[in-house]
Amino acid sequence: MQQTAPQKQINQRQDSGLKDITEITASYPIHLEEVLEIMQDEKDTAGQNLSGYSIHYIQGDQVNVNGEAYHWMIGLKKGASKVFYYYESGESSLLSWSAWFPQDPIDLNLVMMPSCLISTEPSINSLVADQGNIKSIILEKTTYTVNIEKEGMISSVEYNALIRGPCPTITMSI
Repeated sequence: MQQTAPQKQINQRQDSGLKDITEITASYPIHLEEVLEIMQDEKDTAGQNLSGYSIHYIQGDQVNVNGEAYHWMIGLKKGASKVFYYYESGESSLLSWSAWFPQDPIDLNLVMMPSCLISTEPSINSLVADQGNIKSIILEKTTYTVNIEKEGMISSVEYNALIRGPCPTITMSI
């Protein structure tokens, strides 16, 4: 995974002596597995570890052919408490949620990770190869919904998320 440190852009006006320092943070994609690891150390608003929550929803946006996304949103539930964990390029946030939420938890031991689904499902690869982009990938219970954008149109295709055999090894770019 290649990460870029924030860069500073400095604009200085000769006549005023004032400087404008604006941080520019470069976005980078990340695998869901890495986000789940990072999330285990995060805490909710009450100071409780998120590792005690069950996962009910996962969405990755701007997904590449390696299954990495620029943004991950994970729906978590513990008792009556529902939150969304949002991760993007090293930054995370937590949002309390009171509206609709999937009832069934996702068993991560039974479902494929997005990288595995994309690498083992030929139809995704052919759609992407034909100048399409994976706009988002959503996991609820045992179903993936893959939204592919091509020429301004979005197609949605559903896939069984259950593990069907060994997945190829994930190779990360450095």
